[in-house]
Amino acid sequence: MQLMRAECPVKVAEIVERTIRAVYPHYYPSGAVQFFLDLYNEQKIREALAREDIYFAVVQEEIVGTGSIRGNEICRLFILPEY
Repeated sequence: MQLMRAECPVKVAEIVERTIRAVYPHYYPSGAVQFFLDLYNEQKIREALAREDIYFAVVQEEIVGTGSIRGNEICRLFILPEY
């Protein structure tokens, strides 16, 4: 499976938002959930693309997660809740 570079931030944002909305409310108050949604919105992911390597986890040709690396640091790692 290969995404075009322009599609990458859109797909990352989709995975991140779905995961945050499904999982975070069980552990964080609503203000914190909104903070994380704002922190990882599509525009900020587009900006991060310039300084991070973004990867996708793929199972049977379906994208099920995403992560990014900046140097030796894992910056963002999200797996869809159903996986």
